[in-house]
Amino acid sequence: MADKIYAEGMYGSFAKDGDPTWKMGRISIQIDRFKAFLEEHRKEGDDWINLEILQRKSDNTKMNFQLDTFTPDPSKRREEPPQTMENVNRGDEQMGPDDENLPY
Repeated sequence: MADKIYAEGMYGSFAKDGDPTWKMGRISIQIDRFKAFLEEHRKEGDDWINLEILQRKSDNTKMNFQLDTFTPDPSKRREEPPQTMENVNRGDEQMGPDDENLPY
């Protein structure tokens, strides 16, 4: 099992009693430390880093952010065409990019 890597320079806490129901919590980022963490763990050719939001064992009001180190197995990759407006079916009609009946 790989070592757990926690984000540096990123701190979070869950919403407190009395906060609006739509508020999930708060995240604070110390810019220089977080930028260094991002650069250290960036994979070549990738523009994304995924973090898992975890509840701390020692203080369930606080969050930890763990680096998601999952790497898909390229031998199990499915070759499917990307879904575009040209190949999305909606019932009996085919929707295209110039369809006036878009759902939004």
